[in-house]
Amino acid sequence: IKQALTRELGATEPWRGHIYVVLYPARGAADTITIASERFRDGWQYHVALPDVVERSRYVRGMVQVLLLELANRNAETRTVEIPLWLLEGFTQLLLASSEVEIILPPPRDKANGLNFSTMIVNARKESLQEQAQKKLRGRPPLTFENLSWPREDELAGSTGDLYSGSAQLFVGELLRLPDGRACLRTMLAQLPQHHNWQFAFLGAFRAHFERALDVEKWWALVRAETAARDSAQAWPLEE
Repeated sequence: IKQALTRELGATEPWRGHIYVVLYPARGAADTITIASERFRDGWQYHVALPDVVERSRYVRGMVQVLLLELANRNAETRTVEIPLWLLEGFTQLLLASSEVEIILPPPRDKANGLNFSTMIVNARKESLQEQAQKKLRGRPPLTFENLSWPREDELAGSTGDLYSGSAQLFVGELLRLPDGRACLRTMLAQLPQHHNWQFAFLGAFRAHFERALDVEKWWALVRAETAARDSAQAWPLEE
């Protein structure tokens, strides 16, 4: 998961923090995943408490959260940063859609030469970002930037909710598709400790593309319209 996430971000800086994973006996599907951050002289340490049986999307989401914290807290001195939900959910869904077979290993079934191994053959067509998101949106338009930033409770129903998950996946994917999108997201993570409001870090990192939040809304409105057009099989002319 760490390799897949840093590959998506284009991050090459060496690792700094320490992450400790503790398993506890699972009691039910709603068992909590707890992430604790603590600052020491030599940097930050993280403790992740996981049930030993957990649904795969919750597992990946927890790992992505602590990995994003490690990246963002490298410049934090006193307080840990808050990762925006859309960023966390967007990367979680992108990794699940593109690398699920690679990042969630099946239990080994056979043994040879003292090594456990398993074989998996995958035969599937690689789907586009829009196709992946539309499976979760199910014909509904993606959420607005405002709703992604401050989602309502009904939009997060059922873990994070398919509508929110699909919208966040599409939003982060489209940001990554910008010419310098990966570099901008890395800059945003680095600037999070300097701001109590993540929007200032976001606008500062993407200032070459968006001068203000309204510009983000306009850009995202075009993406939403294009997604809706594709979903209804209506191709827009180039002029439109």
